[in-house]
Amino acid sequence: MDATPLHQLDPTQRFSQRSDDYAAYRPTYPPGTIDAILTDITAETVADIGSGTGISTRLLADRGHPVWAVEPNAAMQDAAPDHPNITRCVGTAEQTGLADRSVDVVTAFQAFHWFQHEVALPELHRILKPQGRLAIVWNDRDRADPFTQSYGKVLQSVSNKPVGIDRLADVTPLRQATAHFTNIREIVIPHQQSLSIAGLIGLANS
Repeated sequence: MDATPLHQLDPTQRFSQRSDDYAAYRPTYPPGTIDAILTDITAETVADIGSGTGISTRLLADRGHPVWAVEPNAAMQDAAPDHPNITRCVGTAEQTGLADRSVDVVTAFQAFHWFQHEVALPELHRILKPQGRLAIVWNDRDRADPFTQSYGKVLQSVSNKPVGIDRLADVTPLRQATAHFTNIREIVIPHQQSLSIAGLIGLANS
């Protein structure tokens, strides 16, 4: 498997031709995920980094919080529905374009693995207010489920840009950034997605 750092595998544009399938078939996140992110913190403003088609951004905005949707890919931004609590921002995790200490919570849903971590983590720390929170979220596949295992192997066999599923939910860079983030916790919330055959194909295409 190619061990090239993921931020070098065209993370900004690789989903441009997949934005419609991404918006239609990528899974949402269970309500408990948003509960965990916002618990015990006074969240006023949220920055969702790598917001894509807005799946996670809308969940945060629906809780009544102003959300900056930071996304570098125009096609993904265009596929995101409008929401009164969402402000779109062209930017990356490495250069968000947001002001110092301007947000209470920074989130990265299904995106952290694409960041250039040694640059992104100081940037995310910069835009967070003191006592702010960084939440990194993945819909990770159940490696013990035979069907899901087979599905993953099929995707790897036909992908022209395989990245390896073991690299997609690695928080090692965050744990190494002790100068910026402390009190790291891991929370696992069970989640399922029901798909028709057409939906499964659409998910694979995304």
